[in-house]
Amino acid sequence: MLEAYGWDDLDAESPGFPPAVLERLVALNRERRAEEEAGLIRWLRPEFQAAGWAGAQGSLGVPLAATGAPAAPPAREAWPAGVPARVRALRRALREAGGPVDAGALAGRFAGARPAEVAELLDVIVELGQGRRTHDGAYAV
Repeated sequence: MLEAYGWDDLDAESPGFPPAVLERLVALNRERRAEEEAGLIRWLRPEFQAAGWAGAQGSLGVPLAATGAPAAPPAREAWPAGVPARVRALRRALREAGGPVDAGALAGRFAGARPAEVAELLDVIVELGQGRRTHDGAYAV
């Protein structure tokens, strides 16, 4: 499980392991919620979706395709190679967001981006004075 989440730095044998995992799961839940609020929906494989889910999702204002199924999320951009290109892409994404956005939501915009790496680069952008961090931990320009 640790490898699947990219949490190789945690030691399952340490006494603080359960609280550390819980803290990270709560943070991950916050990231997913921010992604969904920004319009990025990570769908389960169709065979695992509950019957009638598309109708319930439609009542939440999520656009539905002609089949009545949720419309496909917007295509994700490729995560650029190299730190300078990634910083430029994140600065552009922050400008386009039009308001504070969570690192997880920004990571969801790029195929192959990991939220922890995106957060680290966003912190660099803030340190350079090219962005800011809000009181709730989101990022903005």
